[in-house]
Amino acid sequence: MSGEFQWLIGISVTVMIAAAASIIAGFKSVYTKISASTALLHERIETVRNSYVRTDHMDREISHIDKKLDEMRSDSQRRHDELLQRISTLLK
Repeated sequence: MSGEFQWLIGISVTVMIAAAASIIAGFKSVYTKISASTALLHERIETVRNSYVRTDHMDREISHIDKKLDEMRSDSQRRHDELLQRISTLLK
């Protein structure tokens, strides 16, 4: 092989190695950006999931509160009726 041909092969290999290294660096940069964006997206999803109240849970709690209010209302009415009855027997 002549010296010029060896020089041409050497330069070609060097250019290929440089191109491969720049392609790898580019992919690594893109991967890093995607990873950062994905981490931010997952953080936002976690925040929304932790602060969101499921409507079926909320409906269950509201119905529980309504039931307790009805119980308190009926208990109050029963006590009121008893008090009126006692007052009426006291005044007779």
